Amino acid sequence: MKVYLTAFRTQLKLTGEYARMIDLAGILRDSGLDLEIMTAGKNRFKVKNQRAESFFAHLSEIFSVLRQVMRLRKTRCIILLMLPTPSFALLADVIKFYTRNPVIVYFESQLTVLSFREIIVNLKSEFGFYFFRLLFNNNLWAKLSCFTADKYIVSSHFQASEIIEAGASTFKTVVIRNLVSLNGKNKSKAQLRLKYAIPSDSRVICYLGHYFHVKGVDLLLRAFDVARKTYPDLRLLLAWSGLGDEKPIKKLIIKLGLEDAIIPVGEVRQSDIFACCDLLALPYRYTFGTQIVPNTLVEAISVGIPLVTSDLPVISEIISEKTGILCNSHNVQEITEAILSMLRMGEKADLMKKNQKKLFETMFNRKIIAHKYVYTINSVKNDQSS
Repeated sequence: MKVYLTAFRTQLKLTGEYARMIDLAGILRDSGLDLEIMTAGKNRFKVKNQRAESFFAHLSEIFSVLRQVMRLRKTRCIILLMLPTPSFALLADVIKFYTRNPVIVYFESQLTVLSFREIIVNLKSEFGFYFFRLLFNNNLWAKLSCFTADKYIVSSHFQASEIIEAGASTFKTVVIRNLVSLNGKNKSKAQLRLKYAIPSDSRVICYLGHYFHVKGVDLLLRAFDVARKTYPDLRLLLAWSGLGDEKPIKKLIIKLGLEDAIIPVGEVRQSDIFACCDLLALPYRYTFGTQIVPNTLVEAISVGIPLVTSDLPVISEIISEKTGILCNSHNVQEITEAILSMLRMGEKADLMKKNQKKLFETMFNRKIIAHKYVYTINSVKNDQSS
């Protein structure tokens, strides 16, 4: 029975989701499955990155892909449906009802859950980002679903609890860690520092990702400013993805007088940056609005780099005191203390790097992940045959 890997994503490769889908398709084909990808075409958006990742662009993608999926009504197949969050679970119900085919759903991220105070504060900070997520990515939409799909795949136990609370069956819910492609061997640290114009005698913190408010880059800048009073030679490398608003970040850098301490780089090979920097800081305010588990975090532990990140449920499933330092990312002082603690660790930081690699080899083992996907797909296939 053919499998259609279906995603409401363009082929613009603006975020990690599309790359992850291609990677998943590859391991499933290598495992012997007859698989075809169904997604929005890459030529649909002749616009800038920001607009291609807008709410209305994503809405257009949904209708584009839905038209393709509904044509499978006359085809006997399994639909492996990649949905952004449980708010879209009703789409899977509709697709299963109309096509009469088995449907397996993979949820990329989580629901937006904020207190009233957090809603007010965050809307003031980045209205567009938070408004649409609060409006459409919430438990009310998720509970409209009857959760009739055959299986629901998530990447964390936190997500599993979330969809079960919304109405999904425990027996239908499967936790399979997400895939990350490795880039192979890096050049030496000295060569990479030369390539990215990083001073050879400086300690360098790095951040890679979007500039959305939810990522906490502004908090990192404030913490970095304080940390430089202890380590004046400290530098911060910012590898911006191109998504999010760059203006507030630039204004804050100027306000704090950090122009000479910032190393801005554009599109980079992530493992290069991990190999030539001394510490990775990912102070996420929240983990909604991002792929779970974040690609940057998983790729970092595959390489091994001293890590400071947020003490959030999804992340604390992966990172412990043996593999990094978790902190309250809403608190600049805690981020600063975590950074300074990591910089002082010496040999303990090297042990953390070794532990990270061991963690990656067990928790994110590609063969195990492929086996779990194939087992889940075959179990649904066998249920249809019986």
